[in-house]
Amino acid sequence: MMKPLCLLLSTLTACERVKDAAKATVHKTGEVVGSSATVLADGVATGAARAAARGELSAALRGRGLQLGKISTGPAAVPTPSAPTDPGLSARPTTNRLTLYVIFNQVFADTITVRLFTSENLEYGRRRVFLRGHRDEARPVDVVFDPRTDFELGTKVVVE
Repeated sequence: MMKPLCLLLSTLTACERVKDAAKATVHKTGEVVGSSATVLADGVATGAARAAARGELSAALRGRGLQLGKISTGPAAVPTPSAPTDPGLSARPTTNRLTLYVIFNQVFADTITVRLFTSENLEYGRRRVFLRGHRDEARPVDVVFDPRTDFELGTKVVVE
C-alpha cells in the first residue's frame, strides 16, 4: 500500500516540475517572439517611412534657387474648394496632403506643378500651387490633392 502511494506522489511531483518548466519555456518563447515582433514592426515602420515618398525637383526650379528638404504625407486638415462634394468621400479616411519642405536660395514667386507617380511610373495625382518665398527662407508647403488620392508606398513626387 505504501509503495503505490509513494509512486503516486512521485508522479505528481514530477508532473508539477514538468508543468513549471513548460510554463517557463512558453514564457521565455513569448518574450523572444514579442521582442522579434517589436523589432520587425520597427523595421517595417522605418522602411515604410523611407519608402513613403521620394522627391525630384526639376533642373529649371533648381536653377531658380529652389531646393527640397523632407517630404511627408498626411490627411488634409480642411477640405479643398476644388474637391468633389460627394458625401460618400468624406467617410473614407484618406492621406491626400503632401508637405514639401521648400528651401528658397533666391527670391521666388511662381506657380509650380506637383505630380505623383507610382513605383511603376504611372501618374496618379497633379496639383498646381503658387509658391512665394524670400532668399534664405525655408518652410513647409502643403499641397492638398483630391480626396480620392491616397499616397502609396514608393511614391515619386516630381516638382516642376
